[in-house]
Amino acid sequence: MQERSLESLIDLFEHQRLPQSEWTHRAHLRVALYYLRRLEPDMALELIRELIQQLNLVHQVLTTPERGYHETRTRVWLAILLHGIESGKTDEMLLSEYSGVDIVTDYYGRELLESWEARIGWREPDKAALPIDPGPWCEITPELITLQEVQ
Repeated sequence: MQERSLESLIDLFEHQRLPQSEWTHRAHLRVALYYLRRLEPDMALELIRELIQQLNLVHQVLTTPERGYHETRTRVWLAILLHGIESGKTDEMLLSEYSGVDIVTDYYGRELLESWEARIGWREPDKAALPIDPGPWCEITPELITLQEVQ
């Protein structure tokens, strides 16, 4: 299947009409790059957080200890992509570099990354420092839609 245009991807994402089968790692990265190039990082984080959770609800994917929205992963990817942008890399360069990998584990041990605390809030890396610290972005604990709230 041919990749959607960025305009189409963003429209479907913002209106919660993006099919779950198309909500891939690469789509996550494209969405993140779109907002990072247009908004301050804290605003991009807030909007992406809200829209991912809304899309997840449409797909009946609730935040549980095993799946759903992950605050720490989201911030890590935004920090890595923002660092790439600030280093002068194009979106295509960043997508080529990161679409097939999950470098979050370069910064986090499995136990911390898979913890409920890392899923629902920001946790500092335990293996290596990130190129940009996303901790100060949106210092308040995010409001997440969890399984407990829906039941």
